[in-house]
Amino acid sequence: MKYLQDIRAAHADPERLENLYRAALRENAGDEWKSDLLACLAESPDNILYTAWRYRLQASETEPPESRGVNWKLAIPLGLVAGLVFAVLSSSRLDLPRHTPLLLFAWAPLGACFIVAFLTLQATPREYPKRVWAVIAGLIAIGVYVILIVALANRA
Repeated sequence: MKYLQDIRAAHADPERLENLYRAALRENAGDEWKSDLLACLAESPDNILYTAWRYRLQASETEPPESRGVNWKLAIPLGLVAGLVFAVLSSSRLDLPRHTPLLLFAWAPLGACFIVAFLTLQATPREYPKRVWAVIAGLIAIGVYVILIVALANRA
């Protein structure tokens, strides 16, 4: 009931209600705001502004979420770092025995790590960060395991 008093005070002011709603969304409290608005509507069923808001909120539940654009400020640096890592791994100094390029076995898990990192860092709100880092650690561990197996097999 955090927004109840503010919604009651703005019972005839559409601009103020809109500002309250946007503030609630910024605080990730849209559901709480909606329940407070519906409580105000139950108290004042003849208030046309509350009724209009009820229909607006119902319509927004059935509409598909807006697609967000690509976060280029994050994608470009991550892409540059990934390219640099791949360039270093393609060096002949890092070849495995029998001139097998290290990049041959490392590109897939490393590429997946960069993709997972990008998707995690652009997500709002930040959900499941511990799981994401566990996935990245697992991908790196799988890559290292495969490289070690190939290195040991090539020595034999």
